Amino acid sequence: MYQLTRYLYELSEVKGNLIMALLNKDNKETLFWTFEYYYSGFPCETVNFIIQIYYDFYYVLNPTFEKYMFIQLKKITLENEYEELALFIKLIIDNLILRPYTLDVFMLRNMGLQFEVDFDEIEDVNNEIISLLMDQDNYGYMSTLLMQCDKFTDVKELEALHSEVIETMGSHVKINKNVKTKETNALLRKCYKDEFILKRTIILAKIINYNSIKENKKMHRSIYLENDIEKQTEELYMYKTKYPTTLKEDAKYATNKNDFIGIFQLERFKEENKNYKENYLQNWEYYAYDAPYWMNIFALYRAYKDEIHKKILFYDEEENEFYEEVDYFPDELPKEIQDKSIGKIEKVCNLNEFYGKYGDRNLIKIEEEIADMDLISL
Repeated sequence: MYQLTRYLYELSEVKGNLIMALLNKDNKETLFWTFEYYYSGFPCETVNFIIQIYYDFYYVLNPTFEKYMFIQLKKITLENEYEELALFIKLIIDNLILRPYTLDVFMLRNMGLQFEVDFDEIEDVNNEIISLLMDQDNYGYMSTLLMQCDKFTDVKELEALHSEVIETMGSHVKINKNVKTKETNALLRKCYKDEFILKRTIILAKIINYNSIKENKKMHRSIYLENDIEKQTEELYMYKTKYPTTLKEDAKYATNKNDFIGIFQLERFKEENKNYKENYLQNWEYYAYDAPYWMNIFALYRAYKDEIHKKILFYDEEENEFYEEVDYFPDELPKEIQDKSIGKIEKVCNLNEFYGKYGDRNLIKIEEEIADMDLISL
Protein backbone atom coordinates (compact mmCIF):
# COMPACT_ATOMS: atom_id res chain seq x y z
CA MET A 1 0.00 0.00 0.00
CA TYR A 2 1.24 3.49 -0.91
CA GLN A 3 1.54 5.13 2.52
CA LEU A 4 2.80 8.64 3.23
CA THR A 5 4.40 9.47 6.57
CA ARG A 6 4.52 12.50 8.85
CA TYR A 7 6.60 14.61 6.45
CA LEU A 8 5.05 13.02 3.35
CA TYR A 9 7.69 10.46 2.52
CA GLU A 10 6.53 7.08 1.22
CA LEU A 11 6.90 4.52 4.00
CA SER A 12 8.81 1.82 2.08
CA GLU A 13 11.34 4.48 1.02
CA VAL A 14 11.75 5.57 4.63
CA LYS A 15 12.53 1.96 5.62
CA GLY A 16 14.94 1.42 2.71
CA ASN A 17 16.82 4.63 3.49
CA LEU A 18 16.99 3.71 7.17
CA ILE A 19 18.82 0.50 6.24
CA MET A 20 21.20 2.26 3.86
CA ALA A 21 22.04 5.04 6.33
CA LEU A 22 22.79 2.44 8.99
CA LEU A 23 25.06 0.45 6.68
CA ASN A 24 26.83 3.71 5.79
CA LYS A 25 27.27 4.39 9.52
CA ASP A 26 25.63 7.80 9.22
CA ASN A 27 24.17 8.28 12.69
CA LYS A 28 22.19 11.47 12.07
CA GLU A 29 20.56 10.24 8.87
CA THR A 30 19.77 6.84 10.41
CA LEU A 31 18.05 8.53 13.33
CA PHE A 32 16.15 10.86 11.00
CA TRP A 33 14.62 7.99 9.00
CA THR A 34 14.08 5.89 12.14
CA PHE A 35 12.08 8.58 13.88
CA GLU A 36 10.24 9.61 10.73
CA TYR A 37 8.90 6.05 10.92
CA TYR A 38 8.36 6.19 14.68
CA TYR A 39 6.72 9.62 15.00
CA SER A 40 4.45 8.94 12.04
CA GLY A 41 2.65 6.80 14.59
CA PHE A 42 4.34 3.42 14.19
CA PRO A 43 6.28 2.85 17.44
CA CYS A 44 5.87 -0.93 17.70
CA GLU A 45 6.47 -1.42 13.98
CA THR A 46 9.68 0.60 14.26
CA VAL A 47 10.90 -1.53 17.15
CA ASN A 48 10.15 -4.71 15.18
CA PHE A 49 11.98 -3.31 12.15
CA ILE A 50 15.09 -2.40 14.17
CA ILE A 51 15.17 -5.87 15.73
CA GLN A 52 14.77 -7.44 12.26
CA ILE A 53 17.72 -5.31 11.08
CA TYR A 54 19.80 -6.54 14.02
CA TYR A 55 19.29 -10.18 13.02
CA ASP A 56 19.61 -9.44 9.29
CA PHE A 57 22.95 -7.64 9.54
CA TYR A 58 24.49 -7.62 13.02
CA TYR A 59 23.74 -10.80 14.95
CA VAL A 60 26.33 -13.00 13.20
CA LEU A 61 29.27 -10.90 14.41
CA ASN A 62 27.57 -9.46 17.53
CA PRO A 63 25.66 -12.33 19.15
CA THR A 64 26.14 -11.10 22.74
CA PHE A 65 24.31 -7.85 21.88
CA GLU A 66 21.10 -9.88 21.66
CA LYS A 67 20.89 -10.32 25.44
CA TYR A 68 21.74 -6.67 26.09
CA MET A 69 19.08 -5.51 23.61
CA PHE A 70 16.27 -7.57 25.12
CA ILE A 71 17.24 -6.62 28.68
CA GLN A 72 16.83 -2.98 27.65
CA LEU A 73 13.51 -3.75 25.97
CA LYS A 74 12.17 -5.43 29.12
CA LYS A 75 12.75 -2.18 31.04
CA ILE A 76 9.98 -0.45 29.08
CA THR A 77 7.01 0.40 31.31
CA LEU A 78 3.40 0.67 30.17
CA GLU A 79 3.05 4.02 31.93
CA ASN A 80 5.68 5.71 29.75
CA GLU A 81 5.83 3.25 26.87
CA TYR A 82 5.86 5.79 24.00
CA GLU A 83 8.77 7.86 25.31
CA GLU A 84 10.70 4.86 26.63
CA LEU A 85 10.44 2.97 23.34
CA ALA A 86 11.90 6.01 21.57
CA LEU A 87 14.81 6.04 24.03
CA PHE A 88 15.28 2.30 23.54
CA ILE A 89 15.42 2.69 19.75
CA LYS A 90 17.87 5.59 20.03
CA LEU A 91 20.14 3.49 22.27
CA ILE A 92 20.04 0.48 19.93
CA ILE A 93 20.80 2.60 16.84
CA ASP A 94 23.74 4.29 18.59
CA ASN A 95 25.15 0.88 19.48
CA LEU A 96 24.61 -0.72 16.07
CA ILE A 97 26.31 2.17 14.25
CA LEU A 98 29.58 1.22 15.99
CA ARG A 99 29.41 -2.47 15.15
CA PRO A 100 30.61 -4.56 12.20
CA TYR A 101 27.96 -6.25 10.09
CA THR A 102 27.58 -8.84 7.35
CA LEU A 103 24.99 -9.23 4.60
CA ASP A 104 24.77 -13.00 5.08
CA VAL A 105 21.41 -13.29 6.83
CA PHE A 106 19.81 -10.43 4.90
CA MET A 107 20.70 -11.82 1.48
CA LEU A 108 20.02 -15.45 2.35
CA ARG A 109 16.64 -14.56 3.87
CA ASN A 110 15.64 -12.79 0.66
CA MET A 111 16.92 -15.67 -1.45
CA GLY A 112 14.86 -17.99 0.72
CA LEU A 113 11.72 -15.94 0.15
CA GLN A 114 12.25 -15.60 -3.61
CA PHE A 115 13.55 -18.95 -4.83
CA GLU A 116 11.24 -21.88 -5.52
CA VAL A 117 11.27 -25.28 -3.88
CA ASP A 118 8.99 -28.31 -4.21
CA PHE A 119 8.26 -29.71 -0.75
CA ASP A 120 6.51 -32.76 -2.16
CA GLU A 121 9.95 -34.12 -3.01
CA ILE A 122 11.30 -33.60 0.51
CA GLU A 123 10.35 -36.26 3.01
CA ASP A 124 11.71 -34.55 6.14
CA VAL A 125 12.57 -30.84 5.95
CA ASN A 126 14.42 -30.84 9.27
CA ASN A 127 16.75 -33.65 8.19
CA GLU A 128 17.23 -31.98 4.83
CA ILE A 129 18.30 -28.71 6.51
CA ILE A 130 20.61 -30.49 8.93
CA SER A 131 22.30 -32.35 6.07
CA LEU A 132 23.17 -28.98 4.46
CA LEU A 133 24.71 -27.28 7.51
CA MET A 134 28.36 -28.18 6.96
CA ASP A 135 28.60 -26.90 3.40
CA GLN A 136 28.18 -23.17 2.85
CA ASP A 137 27.47 -23.75 -0.83
CA ASN A 138 24.11 -25.21 0.22
CA TYR A 139 22.99 -22.29 2.39
CA GLY A 140 20.87 -20.65 -0.30
CA TYR A 141 18.82 -23.83 -0.63
CA MET A 142 18.75 -24.30 3.14
CA SER A 143 17.36 -20.77 3.61
CA THR A 144 14.66 -21.48 1.02
CA LEU A 145 13.53 -24.53 2.98
CA LEU A 146 13.51 -22.56 6.23
CA MET A 147 11.67 -19.51 4.88
CA GLN A 148 9.01 -21.32 2.85
CA CYS A 149 8.08 -24.52 4.67
CA ASP A 150 4.62 -24.12 6.25
CA LYS A 151 5.55 -26.26 9.25
CA PHE A 152 7.78 -23.46 10.55
CA THR A 153 4.81 -21.23 11.30
CA ASP A 154 4.61 -23.46 14.38
CA VAL A 155 7.02 -22.26 17.07
CA LYS A 156 7.46 -25.81 18.37
CA GLU A 157 8.71 -26.89 14.94
CA LEU A 158 11.26 -24.04 14.91
CA GLU A 159 12.38 -25.01 18.41
CA ALA A 160 12.81 -28.62 17.29
CA LEU A 161 14.83 -27.53 14.26
CA HIS A 162 17.08 -25.30 16.37
CA SER A 163 17.65 -28.16 18.82
CA GLU A 164 18.77 -30.40 15.95
CA VAL A 165 21.02 -27.61 14.61
CA ILE A 166 22.62 -27.25 18.05
CA GLU A 167 23.27 -30.99 18.24
CA THR A 168 24.88 -31.07 14.79
CA MET A 169 26.94 -27.89 15.09
CA GLY A 170 27.84 -28.67 18.69
CA SER A 171 29.90 -31.64 17.53
CA HIS A 172 32.09 -29.26 15.49
CA VAL A 173 32.27 -26.11 17.63
CA LYS A 174 32.03 -25.22 21.29
CA ILE A 175 28.42 -24.21 22.00
CA ASN A 176 26.67 -24.11 25.37
CA LYS A 177 23.71 -26.17 24.18
CA ASN A 178 21.45 -25.70 27.21
CA VAL A 179 21.91 -21.94 27.38
CA LYS A 180 21.49 -21.42 23.62
CA THR A 181 18.39 -23.60 23.50
CA LYS A 182 16.77 -21.86 26.48
CA GLU A 183 17.54 -18.34 25.20
CA THR A 184 16.34 -19.03 21.66
CA ASN A 185 13.13 -20.76 22.75
CA ALA A 186 12.31 -17.78 24.99
CA LEU A 187 12.74 -15.41 22.04
CA LEU A 188 10.58 -17.51 19.73
CA ARG A 189 7.78 -17.84 22.28
CA LYS A 190 7.61 -14.42 23.90
CA CYS A 191 8.84 -11.86 21.39
CA TYR A 192 6.79 -10.62 18.47
CA LYS A 193 4.37 -13.52 18.32
CA ASP A 194 2.99 -12.67 14.90
CA GLU A 195 6.29 -11.88 13.21
CA PHE A 196 6.69 -15.10 11.24
CA ILE A 197 9.56 -13.74 9.13
CA LEU A 198 11.42 -12.51 12.21
CA LYS A 199 11.12 -15.88 13.97
CA ARG A 200 12.65 -17.69 11.01
CA THR A 201 15.30 -15.00 10.64
CA ILE A 202 16.37 -15.59 14.24
CA ILE A 203 17.00 -19.27 13.47
CA LEU A 204 18.82 -18.46 10.21
CA ALA A 205 21.01 -15.89 11.98
CA LYS A 206 21.94 -18.41 14.68
CA ILE A 207 22.81 -21.06 12.10
CA ILE A 208 25.17 -18.65 10.33
CA ASN A 209 26.65 -17.52 13.65
CA TYR A 210 27.42 -21.14 14.58
CA ASN A 211 29.09 -21.51 11.19
CA SER A 212 31.09 -18.31 11.78
CA ILE A 213 32.33 -19.77 15.07
CA LYS A 214 33.32 -22.93 13.23
CA GLU A 215 35.26 -20.79 10.72
CA ASN A 216 36.96 -18.85 13.55
CA LYS A 217 35.37 -15.59 12.47
CA LYS A 218 36.24 -12.83 14.93
CA MET A 219 33.29 -11.64 17.04
CA HIS A 220 32.88 -8.03 18.09
CA ARG A 221 33.68 -7.21 21.71
CA SER A 222 30.85 -7.12 24.26
CA ILE A 223 31.06 -3.37 24.81
CA TYR A 224 27.93 -1.22 24.91
CA LEU A 225 27.16 2.47 25.08
CA GLU A 226 25.71 3.45 28.42
CA ASN A 227 22.02 4.26 28.69
CA ASP A 228 22.37 8.00 29.40
CA ILE A 229 18.68 8.88 29.49
CA GLU A 230 19.16 12.62 30.00
CA LYS A 231 21.51 12.93 27.03
CA GLN A 232 19.34 10.70 24.84
CA THR A 233 16.22 12.68 25.69
CA GLU A 234 17.98 15.89 24.70
CA GLU A 235 19.19 14.40 21.40
CA LEU A 236 15.75 12.94 20.63
CA TYR A 237 14.14 16.38 20.77
CA MET A 238 15.38 17.29 17.29
CA TYR A 239 13.51 14.32 15.76
CA LYS A 240 10.16 14.99 17.42
CA THR A 241 7.40 16.78 15.54
CA LYS A 242 7.67 20.56 15.82
CA TYR A 243 4.67 22.83 15.32
CA PRO A 244 3.95 24.36 12.98
CA THR A 245 5.54 21.77 10.68
CA THR A 246 6.90 22.74 7.28
CA LEU A 247 8.16 20.37 4.61
CA LYS A 248 10.82 22.89 3.65
CA GLU A 249 12.41 22.75 7.09
CA ASP A 250 11.48 19.29 8.35
CA ALA A 251 11.99 17.03 5.30
CA LYS A 252 15.76 17.08 5.65
CA TYR A 253 16.80 14.24 3.34
CA ALA A 254 15.82 13.06 -0.13
CA THR A 255 14.64 9.48 -0.54
CA ASN A 256 16.73 9.10 -3.71
CA LYS A 257 19.95 10.26 -2.06
CA ASN A 258 21.44 6.76 -1.95
CA ASP A 259 22.27 5.04 -5.24
CA PHE A 260 21.20 1.63 -3.89
CA ILE A 261 17.67 2.57 -2.79
CA GLY A 262 16.40 1.10 -6.09
CA ILE A 263 17.30 -2.45 -5.02
CA PHE A 264 14.33 -2.51 -2.64
CA GLN A 265 10.73 -3.41 -3.45
CA LEU A 266 9.43 0.16 -3.19
CA GLU A 267 5.74 0.91 -3.47
CA ARG A 268 6.33 3.37 -6.32
CA PHE A 269 7.52 0.47 -8.51
CA LYS A 270 4.14 -1.26 -8.38
CA GLU A 271 1.78 -0.81 -11.33
CA GLU A 272 -1.06 0.41 -9.10
CA ASN A 273 1.17 3.25 -7.85
CA LYS A 274 2.39 4.53 -11.22
CA ASN A 275 0.71 7.88 -10.42
CA TYR A 276 2.68 8.30 -7.19
CA LYS A 277 3.76 11.85 -8.10
CA GLU A 278 0.16 12.93 -8.56
CA ASN A 279 -0.78 11.14 -5.33
CA TYR A 280 1.80 13.20 -3.48
CA LEU A 281 1.13 16.55 -5.16
CA GLN A 282 -2.66 16.52 -5.49
CA ASN A 283 -4.04 13.96 -3.05
CA TRP A 284 -1.51 13.60 -0.25
CA GLU A 285 -4.24 13.74 2.41
CA TYR A 286 -5.76 10.43 1.28
CA TYR A 287 -2.42 8.62 1.17
CA ALA A 288 -1.28 10.03 4.52
CA TYR A 289 -4.54 9.36 6.33
CA ASP A 290 -3.72 5.85 7.61
CA ALA A 291 -0.53 6.99 9.32
CA PRO A 292 -1.68 7.33 12.95
CA TYR A 293 0.00 10.75 13.16
CA TRP A 294 -2.27 12.07 10.41
CA MET A 295 -5.32 10.05 11.43
CA ASN A 296 -5.31 11.81 14.81
CA ILE A 297 -4.96 15.25 13.21
CA PHE A 298 -7.76 14.58 10.71
CA ALA A 299 -9.96 13.41 13.59
CA LEU A 300 -9.50 16.78 15.31
CA TYR A 301 -10.87 18.50 12.21
CA ARG A 302 -13.71 16.02 11.71
CA ALA A 303 -12.32 14.62 8.47
CA TYR A 304 -12.99 11.15 7.14
CA LYS A 305 -11.74 8.92 4.35
CA ASP A 306 -13.90 8.43 1.27
CA GLU A 307 -12.63 5.12 -0.15
CA ILE A 308 -14.85 5.25 -3.22
CA HIS A 309 -13.53 8.57 -4.52
CA LYS A 310 -10.16 8.27 -2.75
CA LYS A 311 -10.51 11.61 -1.04
CA ILE A 312 -10.48 13.06 2.47
CA LEU A 313 -13.72 14.89 3.22
CA PHE A 314 -14.51 17.33 6.03
CA TYR A 315 -17.68 18.07 7.95
CA ASP A 316 -18.93 21.67 8.08
CA GLU A 317 -16.26 24.41 7.92
CA GLU A 318 -13.41 22.36 9.40
CA GLU A 319 -11.53 22.11 6.09
CA ASN A 320 -10.42 25.76 6.05
CA GLU A 321 -9.23 25.52 9.64
CA PHE A 322 -7.28 22.36 8.84
CA TYR A 323 -5.31 23.92 5.96
CA GLU A 324 -4.70 27.13 7.89
CA GLU A 325 -3.20 25.09 10.70
CA VAL A 326 -1.35 22.42 8.72
CA ASP A 327 -0.24 24.57 5.76
CA TYR A 328 0.82 21.57 3.66
CA PHE A 329 0.59 22.36 -0.07
CA PRO A 330 3.15 20.09 -1.80
CA ASP A 331 2.15 21.25 -5.30
CA GLU A 332 3.14 24.83 -4.40
CA LEU A 333 6.58 23.91 -3.06
CA PRO A 334 9.82 24.40 -5.04
CA LYS A 335 10.81 21.37 -7.12
CA GLU A 336 13.86 20.67 -4.93
CA ILE A 337 11.54 20.20 -1.94
CA GLN A 338 9.10 18.04 -3.89
CA ASP A 339 11.97 15.90 -5.16
CA LYS A 340 12.93 14.93 -1.61
CA SER A 341 9.83 12.73 -1.66
CA ILE A 342 9.18 12.06 -5.34
CA GLY A 343 12.56 12.48 -6.99
CA LYS A 344 13.42 9.85 -9.59
CA ILE A 345 14.56 6.43 -8.36
CA GLU A 346 15.81 3.93 -10.89
CA LYS A 347 14.42 0.42 -10.51
CA VAL A 348 17.84 -1.18 -10.91
CA CYS A 349 18.61 -4.50 -9.31
CA ASN A 350 22.36 -3.86 -8.99
CA LEU A 351 22.69 -6.35 -6.16
CA ASN A 352 26.21 -7.40 -7.14
CA GLU A 353 27.43 -3.83 -6.64
CA PHE A 354 25.58 -3.63 -3.32
CA TYR A 355 27.05 -6.97 -2.26
CA GLY A 356 30.54 -5.88 -3.29
CA LYS A 357 30.40 -2.56 -1.45
CA TYR A 358 28.83 -3.70 1.82
CA GLY A 359 29.68 -7.40 2.00
CA ASP A 360 33.40 -7.38 2.79
CA ARG A 361 32.82 -9.25 6.08
CA ASN A 362 30.47 -11.85 4.63
CA LEU A 363 30.96 -15.47 5.58
CA ILE A 364 28.69 -17.08 2.97
CA LYS A 365 29.65 -16.47 -0.67
CA ILE A 366 26.59 -16.20 -2.92
CA GLU A 367 27.74 -13.99 -5.82
CA GLU A 368 26.42 -16.40 -8.46
CA GLU A 369 22.99 -16.73 -6.85
CA ILE A 370 22.57 -12.94 -6.63
CA ALA A 371 22.21 -12.74 -10.40
CA ASP A 372 18.91 -14.63 -10.14
CA MET A 373 17.43 -12.44 -7.41
CA ASP A 374 14.66 -9.89 -7.80
CA LEU A 375 14.33 -6.69 -5.76
CA ILE A 376 14.88 -6.95 -2.01
CA SER A 377 11.82 -7.03 0.26
CA LEU A 378 11.62 -4.75 3.27
